[in-house]
This record gives sequence, structure tokens and C-alpha cells, in this order.
Amino acid sequence: MGYLSLPADLADRTDEDDAISFTDDLIDWLIDMQSTRVLFPSRGNKPIRLERLIDLLDPVNDPRGYRRLVRMAPGAFDELLTLLHGTEEFYDTSRDVLAEMLSVVLYRFGHSGNGASVAEIARGAGISEGSVISWSKRVGSALAGLRHVVLTWATEGEKAAAKQWIEDRIPVPSWIAGFCAVDGTHIKLTNKPGINAKDYFNYKRFYSFNVQLVVLPHSLRIIEYVVGYKGSAQDSRAWAGGSALLREPGKYLELDNGEFIWADGGYGLSPFVVGPYSHKKAELSVDLRMFNWNMSRIWVRVEHAISCWKARFQRMKEFTIQLNTDEHEEAACETIIATMVAHTIAQKYDARWDMQEFLSEAQAPTEAIAEILRELEVDPEQREENAQAWQRRAEAEARRKEATRELERRLGTSAMQTRRKADARDKREDLHQDLFLHLKRSFCDTTFDSRMKECRATDLQMSQADGQHRSASQSRSQRSRSVASRASSSRGGRRGRA
Repeated sequence: MGYLSLPADLADRTDEDDAISFTDDLIDWLIDMQSTRVLFPSRGNKPIRLERLIDLLDPVNDPRGYRRLVRMAPGAFDELLTLLHGTEEFYDTSRDVLAEMLSVVLYRFGHSGNGASVAEIARGAGISEGSVISWSKRVGSALAGLRHVVLTWATEGEKAAAKQWIEDRIPVPSWIAGFCAVDGTHIKLTNKPGINAKDYFNYKRFYSFNVQLVVLPHSLRIIEYVVGYKGSAQDSRAWAGGSALLREPGKYLELDNGEFIWADGGYGLSPFVVGPYSHKKAELSVDLRMFNWNMSRIWVRVEHAISCWKARFQRMKEFTIQLNTDEHEEAACETIIATMVAHTIAQKYDARWDMQEFLSEAQAPTEAIAEILRELEVDPEQREENAQAWQRRAEAEARRKEATRELERRLGTSAMQTRRKADARDKREDLHQDLFLHLKRSFCDTTFDSRMKECRATDLQMSQADGQHRSASQSRSQRSRSVASRASSSRGGRRGRA
């Protein structure tokens, strides 16, 4: 902050000067100061960049440079622009103006750490810092509002494609029913939050948001997500607390047909969530390790999806934002969802854009290019099939809920929890046996009972032997105490009679 001083003609006044004149001049100077908007004028003109980001986008002559700047193919940018132009926020905004706003926001999404700061983005885009802030808020909020249109559950065609992808790698009928997988990731914050900082501090010892993603393995498309939990929350807690799928699984999965979700070990087990055996126990067992290895071939695709998302929009690697209020936290969550929406739209064009470029370089006929690209389009007739499947699953979920409530009334909550855990272990056991049957492999170091306990047969026998030994010791101890008690009572009775 600068310091004000009196003008030289006032500061040099002497005591002999007229006091009234001095006072009048001082009042005039104060009035001028209060009416002046800029007390310290600029010391010089700042250099202005003549090229703006939108002017650098050339989809025809420099498609790779286009993709490097906005992190997506030209077709994806146009579709995203059309979707935004149809929103309430931008329906009366010029398409050209909106295109520049969107390009700046995507450009910012593509940078992490200090590179995503307002000053750096303004310098790179050739606009003012105020425009970067304003456009980021407006476009980010509008993109997040498209989540119900873009981040949708898998269509019937996508489910079939995902199951085919799994069958090509692990042709076991029961395994094919697990057409999607879930995992969590941490969005690292570059700055310590100003409120509830300890809630953001995760087990990796940095501040973050915990984000849960459900992904299709063949296309890496995000079909469900949970955003808003802080870094200290465990994956299982974050997913259980925010997932619509867990609240109404029958709406998303054909439970009667055995559909389920692959998950990491931290999510626990349920009849429709299958995870690996304990990694520590699997290191000791060939049978358990074989199951985990085959399962990881499917589940690892979630890691690939997360890597693709963060590689495209690197702001998700290091999120530069100040979290000092609840409004800041809400804006941060909107930004995370906005990057998911933009990434999902871009994914649709990645294969098409690459395919078109490669075929063009190979000088393939135009008709052949068009035919191949048409095969990549989604069949519009699937919309009716998807709607019917959703209605069928919703009705099945309603029946399942009613049957579950009736069963819980008869058995009680505790018994139902025990039953769910048993059903979950039975589900994994069925998958394990089907896998070994396909591999023509016999179980060598586990039994059914030991797999239920996630250990080797020898470890289970030792555990049971230890348990029997402890039970026998406790029984002998109880008998000794009982004999001592009777003897003491007998002596007391004789003394009384004496």
C-alpha cells in the first residue's frame, strides 16, 4: 500500500503564510484526492498480446495444434459448443463469443499447478484476468449442468460391447456379467484449504478431494461418479454415501441375470460388488493369487480411465484453488464434474478423429472412410431399447426392495447383514470355481472353507487347532474355578456347623 504526502507547494509553506489561505488550499487538495479514482497512475502501458487463443485454433491446417490447445478434437469441441449454446446460461450468447469462452476454459483445464493460475491463462489466451475468472465460473457451471445428459449409465449396446470385451479376454460366462468397475482417485489441492483443512488431508499426506468413478472397461467411459467427499474419507465410505447405484442397484444392474461390479479390496463385498481376496493372504496362496490376477485384468481399466481423464485435463492432477468458504468448495466440485463432462464428450471423437486422420494419410477412398466412421456411430434405434431396459430394471428393483424389507422384518437387521456377507462370499466363490473350470486347473492350497476365510487350507487348520486348544484351556480353567468354588463353599459350611 502506498503512502500519501502533501503537494510541494503546501508542504513548503512557512508559519508566516496566511493560515486561512493554507487551510483553503488543503481542503481543495483533499477534495481532489477523494474525487480521483486512480491515485497512482500507471507507470507505463503493459504489453498487450495481439493474438488471442481463439485465433490460434486451426482445425484444418493444424489439427494437432488445435487438440493440444483445447485438449480435444474439433468435432468434440463443436458438439460441446452446441450443447452449451442450448443451455439457459448461454442460449442468447453469440456462438462465436461462446466459442472463445469455451476455448479459454478448456485451455485452463489442460494446465496444472501454477500453469493454471489466472495470470498465466490470461497471458496465454490473450485476454484479461477478469475474463478468465468470469468465463471459468460461467462455462464451468454450465458444463457441470450437462452431467445428466452426458454422464449417463451404460446403454444396452455399451453393456453388450463391454461384456464382449471381457469375453475376449476371460471367456467365463459368469465373469462376463461384471461389465463395469469402480475405483477412487484423489484430486490433489495445491493450497491448504482455509476451512476444515484436516478433513482434506488424506492418507497419502496431501490435501485432496476423494472422487469415485464407475467405468466401462472397453471404452473407459465414466457412467457413474461421486464428487464432494474430502480426502480423509475412505473409498468405501465415499461411494456408499453418494452412489445412487448402491441405493437402488436393481435400476442399474440386471440382478436376476447375475450382473455385478468389480471393485478394489477396500470396498467390501456384496451380492453385486465383487472384490479381490486380501492381498496379504493372496501372496501366500497360489489359488487366491490366480483369482486376483485375472480379476485385475478387468479392474485395472478403471485406473486407465482415471489416467486418461487426468492426462487430458491436467488441472485434475494439481488443482489450484482457494477453499475458504462453502461456496468455494461447491465451485471446486462443479469444476471437477465439468472436466468429466468435457472428457466424456471428447472420448466419443478420439477414435473417430484418429481413425479419420490415419485413413486420410493412407489415401483411403472417401466412401471407405465414411463407411468406417458410420460404424463408430451409436445406433439411434437403441434409444427405445435402452428406455425399455431401464423401465424393466426399475420395476424389478421395486419388487426386490419390497422382498428385502419383508425378509428383514422376519429375520432382523443383524441376520440380514450376516446373510448379505454370506451371499457376497458365495458370489465370489462361484466366480472362482468357474474361472478354474475354464482354466482346467485344480485348487492346490485352498478348500471351500478356507476360501470363505480368505486363507490357505493349512492356515485354516492351524487356526482351528488353535481355537480348539483355546477352548479346551478355557474349559479346564472354568472346571478348575468351579471345583475351587465348591471346595471353598464346602469348607465354609463345615466351619459353620462346627
